[in-house]
Amino acid sequence: MSKQAERLNAIIEHLLSLSRLEQGSEKSAFSKEKTTLLQILESAIRDCERKALEKNTSIKLNCADELEVIANSPLLNLAVLNLVDNALKYSEPDGKIEVKALATETAIVIEVQDWGCGIDSIHLARLFERFYRVYQARSRQLGCTGLGLAIVKHIAQAYGGSVSVNSTLGY
Repeated sequence: MSKQAERLNAIIEHLLSLSRLEQGSEKSAFSKEKTTLLQILESAIRDCERKALEKNTSIKLNCADELEVIANSPLLNLAVLNLVDNALKYSEPDGKIEVKALATETAIVIEVQDWGCGIDSIHLARLFERFYRVYQARSRQLGCTGLGLAIVKHIAQAYGGSVSVNSTLGY
């Protein structure tokens, strides 16, 4: 019973976040400040440490100490947290995840890479839609709401950015 209550609470929280992002209220209301991206990435990874330990999965971070962004730290943290959490959920035990950040001439790029089972190309176009799940039964078992990647997409868009995925099916 408590597991179902936790799942329902997660769905409600995700729906509220997504609704605010879609309406643009998060974009106009969130305050931005200059911060190092490393702090945000480390915080998101720390939030996933328990799950990583349970799966014996290592998370490697590659980000220059001096890489600065003007951001709303909690909002950007939420996006990275959702990406790392997804990588953990769909990777096999004893795996690895790598979080990388780099500055290009026009943008800051954040990548989360795992070596899990991969996603068939027929699913890639819909992956960031709300409630879309590639693995229905497995997603429900893992407590997924089907909203995490939609939230990531809207956070990226709130910053004038985008999100994409590259995947190869199979191990």
